[in-house]
Order: sequence, then structure tokens, then C-alpha cells
Amino acid sequence: MHRIRRALPYVAALSIGLATAVVAGAQPASAVQTMITPATWAYTEAQQPRTAFVNPAGDLPIGTTTDAGGVTHTRRSYFTYDLTRFKGNSLSNADLSALITPDAACTTSVQLELWRTGKLNQTPTWRNAPTELELVRQWPRGCDGWFVDTSLTDVVTAARARGDRTLTFELRVAQADEAVAGSGFLITKPETLVTHNAIPVVRNPGLERDGRCGTLERPRPANRGAQVGVTVTDADPPTAMVVTFAWWPVAAPDQRHETREGGAQGYARTYLMFGDLAEGTVVAWAARAYDGTDTSAWSKTCYLVIDLTPPTTTALISSTDYPQDGEPHGGMGEPGTFTLDARGDRDVIGFMYFNSSGDRRWVYLDQPGGTTTVTYVPQDPTPAFEVATIDLAGNEGVSTFYEFLVNF
Repeated sequence: MHRIRRALPYVAALSIGLATAVVAGAQPASAVQTMITPATWAYTEAQQPRTAFVNPAGDLPIGTTTDAGGVTHTRRSYFTYDLTRFKGNSLSNADLSALITPDAACTTSVQLELWRTGKLNQTPTWRNAPTELELVRQWPRGCDGWFVDTSLTDVVTAARARGDRTLTFELRVAQADEAVAGSGFLITKPETLVTHNAIPVVRNPGLERDGRCGTLERPRPANRGAQVGVTVTDADPPTAMVVTFAWWPVAAPDQRHETREGGAQGYARTYLMFGDLAEGTVVAWAARAYDGTDTSAWSKTCYLVIDLTPPTTTALISSTDYPQDGEPHGGMGEPGTFTLDARGDRDVIGFMYFNSSGDRRWVYLDQPGGTTTVTYVPQDPTPAFEVATIDLAGNEGVSTFYEFLVNF
């Protein structure tokens, strides 16, 4: 016969780790490279100050050229990148590249400039052009072709920090050289190679048994420990994760404890051990994930309260297969159905019982204080089926022993 100790119903799972969607061979995240092209591009012309040239075919013109009819054209070009595609990503590098070809009539060196500007409206013109905000790069250029390759990492990082959804640039010849005949260039639409990584996201923190989080005003009960879990996602391919769980007494945040679990993205769980914290102590906990490159934000903070008082209600046990009527029924090795009743005590959310092999088993009620059924297989003529009530904190109450007779 087994005697019940007041134990945690999840003690067999002290450290399970990331359990769901564990992918064989998952590796730490490595940064992804994406080549982006302008979402919109345009040029403006001094000689046609009210005309917009939006998304034209071919290369973009800058500087001053003279056409076959002897007409002069002075132009500036603009292009806009959409940054929203990198929402939820960190960005480690952004390199702009373009091929610059000088005008056939080029005879002198000039200064080329790359500016960050205000937004590119639907009809940009020379008179209504985006405002120049920041000179990003300058290049002295002669009459040779040139493949420009320059970093925009600082500019893109600053734009994301400001919360900008788009980023617009202007390519032009410096003002001192812009009107010089033969200062014109054609530029392929600039492409930017962005190195980025999806930042993991941690959601749905809660107790393993019911998924609920608990608030500071209404913390969830727990005894000497609690099995908790979070959902961990990452937009990149299956990625190895390390999830950090942290907990601390609300009244003593300096007494912080952390534990780490490893695996692939999916559902992460761990068992928080509270040691000798006193009854009524409120504990806060949260989790975050690291994918080998980036660390997520901390999850929402959840709250528990230490409850070491076991339920006082004992289980009411009955069985029509093996009633307590003083007569033998069934037989050894023949299963029977037993009803477990919490007697309406809403502090009782389930039961612990020993099966016929002597192993602990737990069963939880659909409604606190309700009833449920379990199967028990007697192995001797005078068994004693042992059952204890369980409260929401995981505390076990006093055992009830259901003794009955079995045919042999």
C-alpha cells in the first residue's frame, strides 16, 4: 500500500524544454540576405519644372546633358525603398549598388551626391521635389563608368529607429557642377542588399495546466514550484532556440532567478522551483528567446502566489463494478470504473491516485468541485484504491482509501 506525500503533480517533468515542433537538425539562426529594388523611382528636370517623370523605363538621369537638337536637360533622380518588409527583423547591413555611366559628351570631373530626402509624392517635379534632409555620400567622378557600392546601414538603421515606413534618396550632381554641360550620368535603378534576421517572438505565457497567466491583482496559485510555458515563433526557417525563464518575488526583484531551456521553435516549458518562499509570497515570471543572432523582447509578465495549504475536502469514491457492499465482485486483473467526486468544493480541481502498478496518476476536472471517472485494475482480493484531492496550486489533500472485495 502506498502512502501519499504532498507532492507536485508535474514533478516528473522538471525540465522538458521546447517540446512541440522540435525539428531534427535545427541550427542557430543565420542572417538572411535580401536584395531590394526601389518601390518607386522618378526624376525631375529643371527645363520642365512642372512635369513629373515617375517610374520611367530605363536608367535614371542626373546632371546636365545636351540632346541632338541642342536642348539642355538638367536632372535629378529619386528612389524610394519600402522598409515595412523588414518589420520584426534586425538589420546588420545594407549595401547600395548601381552602375553609373557618364554622358558621351563628358569632359570634366564633377561631384556626385546621394541625399536622404523627404517622402516622394505621386507627382514630384523640379519645383515640388522632396526636401533634401541629409547628405549621405559624395563621390568625385570623371568620365569613366563606375559601379558604385556603398553602405547605407547607418541611414537605414536610423530610419527604422524613427519608425519610418519608407526611405527616399536623391542622386544628383553637386550644385556647383550641376549646370556644367557634359556633367550628365545615367544610373541603373539602385539595388540594396540587406542582411537581416527575424527576431524571435515569445507569446502566450501561462501555467502549463491551464494556460492562464495571472495578474498582479489576481495571481495564480502555486506551491513550491510551477510548470509554466510560452509559445516561441520565428519567421525564419526552423531555428534552434534558447529560451530563458526568469522569476522573482515581487517584493524583492533583486532576488531574480533564471533557467534556460534549449530546442527548436514551438512551445517551451520549464519547471520553476521556488524553494522555501513563504505562503502568500507573490512571484512574477517572464520569458524570452535567443535564436543565435537576436534575442526577443521579454514576454508579458505573469504572476503567481505561493499557496502551501492543501484542500480539506477528501475524495468521495464509488463504483458499480466494485461496490463496497461486503461481497466480492469482478476478478483480479479485471478493470473497473470508479467515480471520483470533489463534493462540490471549488478549491478541488482534480485528483491524484495510484494505479494498480503503484504509479502516480493525475486526472483533472472539467469544472472545479465536479466529478470524473477513472479505470482501476485490482491485483489482489482485498485492494485499497487510494485517491487524494488536488487544489489549483497543486497541493494534495488527505488520502481516501476505497477498500473492496474481489473474486479470486
